[in-house]
Amino acid sequence: MEVQFDPETTVDGQPTRAVSFTFITTTGPISFKVFGDPQSLRFQRVTMEAPGHHMVTNFVDYAPVVTVTPPPADRVAPTTTP
Repeated sequence: MEVQFDPETTVDGQPTRAVSFTFITTTGPISFKVFGDPQSLRFQRVTMEAPGHHMVTNFVDYAPVVTVTPPPADRVAPTTTP
């Protein structure tokens, strides 16, 4: 397997570094590129190229804040215990 760092580029307007690696199989090479933010180290995009197969996955919305508001007490039914 060959692994290399690619030159800095941009993905969706954000600075990015990519790591490329290729697996050699009996049906041909399968190449991946993992694009990441050099500051946060979060994945931004992963691409895969293989004979007859191409795939792109974009990563967005890391750790969105989730707020849960409890219902009013008069709307909560008692919980039974088995």
